[in-house]
Amino acid sequence: MTYKRAGVVWFLIMCYIKLSSPAYTKNSTESIDDLVTTLFKEDGSLLLNLKWRARLNPGTNLDVIINPRGEGCSNKPCSEYGLPGNTTEITFPKDVGQFIEYGQCTFEPGCSYFVKVTTEKRHIQRNLTMTLPGDCYLGICSCRHFKDLPIPDVSAGILDSNSLNISWTIPPLKSKLLERNVTLNSVFISISQGNTQLLTWGGKQSSIYSHFYPLNLTTYNHSTTSKHHFNLSTKLVPGSYYIIRAHIVDVRGCRSRESIFTLPVRVTKNESRQSTESTSSKNSPFHDWKVTELLEIVLRQVDMSAVSTFAVAMQIIQDFCLHILLNGNRITKAFSVQLGNRTLNVETQHHLEYVAHKPALDVGLLCSLMPPENNSAHTDITQDDSRKMDVTHLPMSPMIR
Repeated sequence: MTYKRAGVVWFLIMCYIKLSSPAYTKNSTESIDDLVTTLFKEDGSLLLNLKWRARLNPGTNLDVIINPRGEGCSNKPCSEYGLPGNTTEITFPKDVGQFIEYGQCTFEPGCSYFVKVTTEKRHIQRNLTMTLPGDCYLGICSCRHFKDLPIPDVSAGILDSNSLNISWTIPPLKSKLLERNVTLNSVFISISQGNTQLLTWGGKQSSIYSHFYPLNLTTYNHSTTSKHHFNLSTKLVPGSYYIIRAHIVDVRGCRSRESIFTLPVRVTKNESRQSTESTSSKNSPFHDWKVTELLEIVLRQVDMSAVSTFAVAMQIIQDFCLHILLNGNRITKAFSVQLGNRTLNVETQHHLEYVAHKPALDVGLLCSLMPPENNSAHTDITQDDSRKMDVTHLPMSPMIR
């Protein structure tokens, strides 16, 4: 029993020595206290100032991390790592380092934020949760409701060679927006010219016009329609496409999701014939080429020395629109043909390094059919649209050896 008692006493003495040593007492002497948050407005944005008191051992660095909490709040954190241990104040996003991307570190009314100041090894830290009340704070308002804003239904038509008619319909506001006293301010309309409709973004685009139209709405329980006449500074370009975009802006400056309408400018037969006569080669091997099938067009025995005249072959089809896009050693050919009561859209690509080693080429073209009355493609990028074209993919024809 004497030995056992002596062992217990020795164990207690060793524990006391270890707990009294600097290695085990530093957590009791180091601390981060009095963490205080202050929100203020500067240049139309909300900034957060953090202050604290710290007692840390030399060489200890600090990390400051702010994570948003709440549905619809930005999930991009504010953070700064490796601050000197004697730092006692920082402002977000004003004083953040180069690792914070633009637009990530923001503070929105109606959102909560978990604020943490900690040492790099996380053995000392101070936390708090900060909540911004309501939809607006210090004159800055949240746009978390933007998904509920009405999306304008925009459409357009050609009046003459240099003017368009554009109309838009604004659906009624959802009840949840009325309850939050959301008021619509304007509708933004922009017009740009693209060079192909087969690419969803219209291909290469050039801006033509943009403007905010005020909304003088007294009631929001039914749809409203507006129509405007646009005189363009230049004539409409045959074979090009005009892309009309529209979105709503409310009094808080929040914008709705966007609606897009694509308006093609058809090439007339005379313009097509003139283009063919000016660009085609008399020795082209395609003079006798005929379209025999709507769903598959096969080009056989193409002399690869005539690659430059390949696209010209498309021009023997009347009433079409042809676009050629060059991208490095890849050539993309796209055109549409009016045949009977249907419009045939075709696109094919060739890799020049590959075809240069082939004496002949078969190409099965990918086709999509749409009704002739749908002479423009309307796409709402935020919702599924039943009016999108039905695309049928065809198998490639075998290569001729």
